[in-house]
Amino acid sequence: MAYYSMKRFAFILFLFLGMCKLFAEEFNPSACSDLKAKIFQINNDWAVFYASADHYTHRGMGFESSALQYKLFKNRYYTELHLEMSSGKNSRLRFMMPMLTNQKNAGYMFSLHTEGRWLWSEKKIFPLQVEKAEKGILVFESYSDSDCKKVLRTLKINLSDSSAVFDRMPDKKLKVSWYINKLVCGGLPKGADTFYIDCGTTSSGFFRDIDGGITVLKYPIGSKWGIFPVYEKFYLKGLE
Repeated sequence: MAYYSMKRFAFILFLFLGMCKLFAEEFNPSACSDLKAKIFQINNDWAVFYASADHYTHRGMGFESSALQYKLFKNRYYTELHLEMSSGKNSRLRFMMPMLTNQKNAGYMFSLHTEGRWLWSEKKIFPLQVEKAEKGILVFESYSDSDCKKVLRTLKINLSDSSAVFDRMPDKKLKVSWYINKLVCGGLPKGADTFYIDCGTTSSGFFRDIDGGITVLKYPIGSKWGIFPVYEKFYLKGLE
C-alpha cells in the first residue's frame, strides 16, 4: 500500500511541476527597463554575446533560461535572444554565450523573442538594441559557501584579446579558445584547462539553463568514487 501511495504522490508532484512549467509567465520587456545587450567580435569566426539586467519588476518572477536562436528570413539568419520566466527564480540576469559567426549568410539583426506558455503558444518579437563593444572583461567567481558570499577563486576573461587570468596561476596570461559548450584556457595543465558551459541545441539554435539568472562555468576538480565528475562552479558576476 505504501508503494502505491508513493507512486501516486510522485505522479501528482510530476503533474504539478509540469503545470507550473506550462503556465510559466512570458517575459515582459517593459518590466525590465535596464536590460542591456552587447556583442564582442573576437575574431573572424567567433563573437561573444552578453546580456544583463539588475531587476525584473514583476513580483515573484525571475529568469529561468536564456537562449540564442537563429531564424531564417529572406535567405539570411538573424539572431534572437529568447528569455523564459518562472516563479521563484532570481530576477537578475547575467547571460553570456559564444556565437559562431562565420556562416556565409549570417546577419546581425537582433530581436527579443518571448513565447507564452499557456494552453496555446503566442509568440512576440521585440526589437533589441545591441551595442557593439571592443573592450570588456568577463568576471567569473566561485564561492566557498552556499550563499555565494565568500569568494573562493576568480576567472577574468579579457574579450579584447581572448586572454584570461585565473587564480590558480595568477601571474600567467592564458590564451582562451572559444567553443559553443566550453572555453579552453591554454597555459593551464592539460586536462585542467577547460571550463564547461551547460548548453543544448534545438533546430534553430543553442539554449542554456541559467542558475538564478546567471551563466555558470563548470570547472572539473576531481571525481566521486572515481566515476562521477566533481565541478567547481564559476558564476558570471558581470562585465568590467
